Amino acid sequence: MNSGIVSGGQKERSTCPRVTLCLATFEAEAFIEVTLRSICCQTYKNFKCLIFDDASEDGTIGVCETVLEDDVRFEIQVHDERLG
Repeated sequence: MNSGIVSGGQKERSTCPRVTLCLATFEAEAFIEVTLRSICCQTYKNFKCLIFDDASEDGTIGVCETVLEDDVRFEIQVHDERLG
């Protein structure tokens, strides 16, 4: 959370704290693009989105990479094997 110092040495919390979203995916190629674009279009911009893919064999990861390109708010982690 961002914080700053105000007069008198008191800390003031940011009015826009960072939010972390966790998105679990498996074989989500058919709908992941709509989901990601919805997240990207939110008016609240101070977020991090962690995407955990459970070893999808369809094009889920390819769609994620295409839609998100270089958006640093998103991090994709792909499991090598199905963890359930």
